[in-house]
Amino acid sequence: MKFPRIPRLLVPLVVLVAASATIAFALHRASGGNEIADDVVTLTRMVRDPFVLWRDYRAAGLSDNWGSFPPLLPPVFSLLVAPWLRIAGGFWGFRLGVLSWTIAALFVLDALLRRAGGIPEERRRGLLLLFVLLPSVLGAIALIPQEEIYVSLFAAALYAAAAAGRWKLVPFLFVAAALAGKYFLLVLVPAAAFVSPAPWRRAAAWSALALGALAAYAAYHRIAHGLSPIVSHDVDPGSCLSIWALAWNVGFQPPQRAARAVSLVLAAVFALVFSRRSAARGRPLSFTFSGTIVGALMLLSVSYPGYILWAAPILPVAIGLMKRRPHRIGAAALAVLWGAGEWGANFFRGVALALGADRPAGKETLAAFAERLLGRGFPYGAAHVGFLCLVLAAGCGLLYILSTAPAEEEAFGRRGANQP
Repeated sequence: MKFPRIPRLLVPLVVLVAASATIAFALHRASGGNEIADDVVTLTRMVRDPFVLWRDYRAAGLSDNWGSFPPLLPPVFSLLVAPWLRIAGGFWGFRLGVLSWTIAALFVLDALLRRAGGIPEERRRGLLLLFVLLPSVLGAIALIPQEEIYVSLFAAALYAAAAAGRWKLVPFLFVAAALAGKYFLLVLVPAAAFVSPAPWRRAAAWSALALGALAAYAAYHRIAHGLSPIVSHDVDPGSCLSIWALAWNVGFQPPQRAARAVSLVLAAVFALVFSRRSAARGRPLSFTFSGTIVGALMLLSVSYPGYILWAAPILPVAIGLMKRRPHRIGAAALAVLWGAGEWGANFFRGVALALGADRPAGKETLAAFAERLLGRGFPYGAAHVGFLCLVLAAGCGLLYILSTAPAEEEAFGRRGANQP
């Protein structure tokens, strides 16, 4: 007797919901119901007041860092978050909202895997399971819920449009990514441009259009409120997940703004060189997009846990196109290690801060838990640096595989693509 085949997305959906709910419930118990994620409080305010960034955000109680968010991010991100906040409250409502965006990303990944060509059905099923079990994905839902999986949809749309040769659509997607996703997605301009006709002209035009839209928004704020959004974002490089954090923790601590400026230049140069070499060697575009994001995050002084999710719907496509099984296993393992490293680094840094200064109640509770488990004398700061090194090592490994692994042809969107 033949049983009907289980729909491909059903198992990953069940695993995603069950795993994220279990982790969130354990966190709720461990923190006594207190929110440990500092950013959730502010993100929740922005979701409930989605056009706050268009007003005097300082008068609304937002710092310049929050005022530097893309202006359309709150209203668009709130579409799947605000209803859950009304139903389930802050702690659970925000996590259910991020879970909803993650489910949307899962459907996008499934579509990309089907259209890429050269990826067998069983391998696609495994890659969908890999996506929902990535520590980065689960952590960004249950532990430190954030908007990064939502941002990944803009990167996925850019990849799909460029891979299908929809060059008239690409510039508008870059504008949307800059205004409603993250400005840093403009690092993908070379990746898309170098597989297009007239790459330098297109790269210049796309960049000018997106930067012009941001400049218009900044000019509006300067005239209306005397504020400078976009360029005022300033964070401690020691808390990020890049080479800057490693340098900062070993004593090399240049001025924060100088570190940010240099890191932006380094990321842009890397994106340009990596994309041009990938295009010259005929590498699949999913490899180029994934590698560009990974390399840029290793160089930016503002990289934080969860930013790797910008590549979450694209990297599994690249893994699926790798011809050799060892490369596929290695890339998948490195993606898992990156996630484990980023959340480990974030946890140990948070505990070290909580033990040394007054922190919100949720963090105090978790710090007390860590102290009971590991002891007050445990080298939490050294553990933070160790996990940071794990992230950087995983990134180097991913870049190596994405640069060298033999790959199937990426027949994206063309007739004959391997579809069920």
